[in-house]
Amino acid sequence: MRSVFCQTRELRLISALALLAIVIAGSGCGRAGRAGAQGQPSRAITALAREVPAFPGEPLVVLLRTPSEDGVMLPPSRWMPDDAPELRSDRTGERVGARMVWFGVTGSIEPESPWLPAAQRWRAWEFASLSDDTAASDAESDAPEALPSGFGFWVLICDVPPALSGSSFSLDGIGLATRWFEPPPSTTIVARAPRLGASPEAYRRLGERLSAEVRDPFRQWRVKLLVDRIRACALFGPVPPTSFSDANLEAIARHYESRWRSTLDVLAGVEPDLASDLTTLLTSLVLSPHGEILPAWPLDSSDASILQEGLLSERSTEREKADLAREWLARQARAKAWVLDEAGSDEAAGPDQPGWIRRGVRIGIGERWGRRAVASFAPAGAPAQNATQIGGHESVSLEAPLLLGPDNRPGVGVARAGSWATEVPVLGQSLTVRPPGLLIGPLWPRWTMADWLAGRATPVTARDMAILLLERMPDGSWWLYVECRDDELADDDVVTIRFGIGGRRTSVDVGPGVPGSPPVERLDDRWSARVPVDSSQIEDGGRLRLGVTRARSGALWSWPRPMLPGQFEPGKAVIGLDSWGEVGPDR
Repeated sequence: MRSVFCQTRELRLISALALLAIVIAGSGCGRAGRAGAQGQPSRAITALAREVPAFPGEPLVVLLRTPSEDGVMLPPSRWMPDDAPELRSDRTGERVGARMVWFGVTGSIEPESPWLPAAQRWRAWEFASLSDDTAASDAESDAPEALPSGFGFWVLICDVPPALSGSSFSLDGIGLATRWFEPPPSTTIVARAPRLGASPEAYRRLGERLSAEVRDPFRQWRVKLLVDRIRACALFGPVPPTSFSDANLEAIARHYESRWRSTLDVLAGVEPDLASDLTTLLTSLVLSPHGEILPAWPLDSSDASILQEGLLSERSTEREKADLAREWLARQARAKAWVLDEAGSDEAAGPDQPGWIRRGVRIGIGERWGRRAVASFAPAGAPAQNATQIGGHESVSLEAPLLLGPDNRPGVGVARAGSWATEVPVLGQSLTVRPPGLLIGPLWPRWTMADWLAGRATPVTARDMAILLLERMPDGSWWLYVECRDDELADDDVVTIRFGIGGRRTSVDVGPGVPGSPPVERLDDRWSARVPVDSSQIEDGGRLRLGVTRARSGALWSWPRPMLPGQFEPGKAVIGLDSWGEVGPDR
């Protein structure tokens, strides 16, 4: 017999944006509709999911399958049903009052911090208001301004009378597999609540990062689970987020929250430790080395929805549900490792390895599962000598000497936290600089959660592009040419160039926002400047250690690595100036 995971993998999501449950291939008649301005044919309306979860005291929510194009449901401007589908109780045969609602995206909600992706701004239109005489006449025109035309989907919402609680229903004569759950618990398992040594200001900044989440009815559930573990007042102050003023948006938000609370409750009845792990991962946080509390939960909403569908399914045995949860958890990394600085002090590797060096490389390791762990960082193939215990949801900064060869190939270290381990690649001995110069950049924006977890730099937009060019003058001196794109010509634009390590560290500020800056030349959409390199920063062997940041209007970019929120000192790269006259491929 196939595992539940294999079975549920065959289910498909109509849209991860809306966190819709499952699209299931099926047949059956349903209510037809009229074509919109694009001449789409009339098609049936059926329930989207094979099983419909229901919760006592809450509206029944039935996601509907309606005509679509390339997996996206056609908006009312292109297709409208002739009538709303009928919902009847199988117990009494009576028609039950229900409203058919179009949930459409009208824009995005940018978070106060870009760490989390922008949430969607949703609006609910009831079919009754869209299908009146005015809307109907508008729908026949070439430009139906009165009808929603963006992304969205149809839902049937029914305020079930108490007498019909526990009843099954039919949609236009087709039975709905309505599964009633016990009222979902108001709180989840809190035994592993994070106890972070963070300041009240750090908790408040976490609340700011979550500000967009609470205003998206399809993402609010995660914040509601999180405040089971962290007091809402610590995140949002004395006035926590309120319910949605629109009854339909509130109904869909409450429905998705109840689905997840019931999912965790079902799993807790099977294996409490798995439910605790799942709760922790769905609301995972990491206290960074810089004192910021950062969300670190998985962003694959389709994967999580498949997990939820399998755990709520009546067709799954307890053993299959436990296996499904274990498989999902096994795909989630216990920790995250990232490079903080790869230009520490050097020492010769030894007489038997001429040209090789050991360089101090510093990384961060953040724990995501809420469990204490022993963390370490060491060269690949070498035992760890810096093992450190870290608490659940905490992080640590560790340094190790990595072996780097004269061929400038990247080095590799190994980060560990408990049984979890991953390789961490770092820059080689030095970046080579040859005529006409070494291009430094682009400067990377701060990491977002998605890019940090994936181990990739967050892309920089063309309007925020900043690069430097390191070049040698005929007199042997070294200069940095700085050029920054800035359409708005902001007066607070500052590039900081940092040199050296330890007691030799110095920095130079340049830009329109710097009093006494090296001369700045302004063009229509950018500015540029030239900065001399202090010869005292050039080490024996022609090595220059360099890191760069750019600050403008509250945003920060850096090189050679992106930085986390709350981090202001970048790492550095080592540049080999002696390679200027060499002939050969750059590395």
